[in-house]
Amino acid sequence: FEALPHQSVLVQALMLPSLRRFAGVLAADVFPAALASKDDRVVLMALCALRAWKRMVPMVGMEATLRHENAMVRVAALEALPYVLLPESPVTELRTLLRDADAGVQGAAATVAGRRSMTALIPELSALLQEGGEPGRLAAESLASMGEVGLPILEAAVMEGRGAQLATEALERHRLGRGGI
Repeated sequence: FEALPHQSVLVQALMLPSLRRFAGVLAADVFPAALASKDDRVVLMALCALRAWKRMVPMVGMEATLRHENAMVRVAALEALPYVLLPESPVTELRTLLRDADAGVQGAAATVAGRRSMTALIPELSALLQEGGEPGRLAAESLASMGEVGLPILEAAVMEGRGAQLATEALERHRLGRGGI
């Protein structure tokens, strides 16, 4: 695993599946050091592996990757978050990431908030919806995925004209059963 960040994408794609059976050992012994590495390639490889393996593992040091200086690492950490068992819900970190300067980070945080049905983040998702763009679209989808709690927020956005187009699309997709995160 330690050699993978320095290999070609092809070698990485070929090797990652065979390492899946060692996910528990790697998560306990190797990944904490990888996530703390100063080399972004090492951090990204560990997060990519978690996402590729789709196995729930406990992970030490995951919160630090959500605050990493590199936006690509923060996005990768958010994409890997569904496969990490954390002692506490990362509401505080996600609240900060929903206001991140990088649109990719905002969108990934909105997706995680929807997948985990984090209703505490509805005000931030609503604000992101009003800003529009891709993060706003993902915030609208997240609100729609929250069902009875998020749908009234989308309906109010349509009525008040705040992110109306994105809210309308998310409502339509939800009601037709054609989407979600």
